[in-house]
Amino acid sequence: MEKIETKPYRDENLKDRPGEIWKDIPGLEGYFMVSNHGRVKRLERVSFDQLGRKFTTAAKIKLPAINKSENKIKGDFRYRFQIQAKIDAVYYSFQVQRMVYYCFVEPFDLSDAKIVITSEQDNGLDIRPQFLRKTNWYEQTRRTYELGRQKATYEYDPSYRHASTSASKAVTSKKISCYDTSGKRIDTYDSISEAARTTGFSNSRLAIAAKKPYILVDGKFWRNGDSPSTTLSQRPTRDYKESRGMRITQFDKHGNPLAQFLAVSEAARVSNESHSSILSHARLGTISKSGFRWKLGLHTGKLDIPGKQDQDYEQG
Repeated sequence: MEKIETKPYRDENLKDRPGEIWKDIPGLEGYFMVSNHGRVKRLERVSFDQLGRKFTTAAKIKLPAINKSENKIKGDFRYRFQIQAKIDAVYYSFQVQRMVYYCFVEPFDLSDAKIVITSEQDNGLDIRPQFLRKTNWYEQTRRTYELGRQKATYEYDPSYRHASTSASKAVTSKKISCYDTSGKRIDTYDSISEAARTTGFSNSRLAIAAKKPYILVDGKFWRNGDSPSTTLSQRPTRDYKESRGMRITQFDKHGNPLAQFLAVSEAARVSNESHSSILSHARLGTISKSGFRWKLGLHTGKLDIPGKQDQDYEQG
């Protein structure tokens, strides 16, 4: 009986595959490596527990999580591989195809979330270097339409336009107020749309802040309605991001709090910075390329900046 070859993304064998080459993952040198077959290896290392006792972490092939997105026009899926790596109680998350391209095709700015690495082979499951292509969100979207893989949603789902418009109006037409850190009302807007136009923040960001009692936007708390004051002690039901994600606070370069996030992934999406870049600047206490400071945890006070370090840190 012919032996069925194990796909690289499901191969946990530490033995190299034919022609497999390994290189250090940038930023995780000495801890994790990636191969030209798209496999990720955790290297053996010596660590210490909370009591100071030494122990050895064995080498291991890390199998990726497989994220898939459905194409309703073609009735198929596109796949992406995501790895979460842990070093000294800190989690790092990255897409494997980005690291393969960086290490085996050409380096690029890993912190630039607008750069997209795609594979046209096997619906994205084969991420060997020769099948990878570097593009950006705009070009990827344009190409998807050109290939007939995407249409405006209302073209194939007529009910979408009416439903989305009604839902949007229901949310954005509500009164919304902002409050200082003591719970005193600062201002009230007739709608989220008006607040968004005035503050420069998106409707969705303000709507999320209104639902999450501990989230700051523009250094203020936001609530639906026009109550003259609000309590800051209430806590929403714990969702996945709250129970599993690393909370993080965004500050301006002078240390004034701007926004709070229940997960670094959420902060990365909103700020258009990479997950690893945000964590790197949070650890170093430096300013990111987009001009923000970061600190793990939810904070409402001004950030203490030792030595007034206002220089940018380009790593990450």
